[in-house]
Amino acid sequence: MAGAADLTFFSAAELLRRRGSVSRRPQLIPHGVAMGNSAQGEVPASLVGLPAPLVGYVGSITEFTDLELLESLARARPEWSWVLAGPSRVRTRALRALPNVTLTGELAHEDALRLLATLDAAVIPYKVNAATEAASPVKVHEYLAAGLPVVSVDIPEVRHLGPEVTVASGLPQFLAALDQAVVRGRRPMVIPDRQDAWRDRVNEMVRCIVDELEAADRGR
Repeated sequence: MAGAADLTFFSAAELLRRRGSVSRRPQLIPHGVAMGNSAQGEVPASLVGLPAPLVGYVGSITEFTDLELLESLARARPEWSWVLAGPSRVRTRALRALPNVTLTGELAHEDALRLLATLDAAVIPYKVNAATEAASPVKVHEYLAAGLPVVSVDIPEVRHLGPEVTVASGLPQFLAALDQAVVRGRRPMVIPDRQDAWRDRVNEMVRCIVDELEAADRGR
């Protein structure tokens, strides 16, 4: 399909590396984040009274989510609260059985932002495989805009996001990185740079499309 397209957009550099050579005009357009990414209001009811620190993951729980890693983290830090917000596409019985794990289910966008404002740290707990190594997690940009320290598995798209994103491989590294993240604490919420805003990402895509259309007209 990419080979037949006049213009192809890639959200991750690894995807561009893998598939860009078969595309006529490959363009890297990374994911963005909403400007002014903050929300005011009450803490979600399911989080009221949970002991700190609160460590969270916001996103779908799928076959690409490392449930064993999450379970091991929660068992290793039983005094912490672990909050997983998003629809579950796989069975999560073992996680739900842990007393320090809260699964909120899918949240409205504003409620998800309020959750981010409540957390002390956030995680990207993917299984590392060919699919996730080409992933560009939208959620990491939301985490950073909310001022959260982040610990992620080692995938290419997060390696350049330090120092607020710590890359970890395996349970011991993950635990050590989270211990440091919780001590370091969160920064104030920030307005993302213009180049990171969704509006500017879309404008860049529109410019590429217009350029392609104008080039096609000149070639007729």
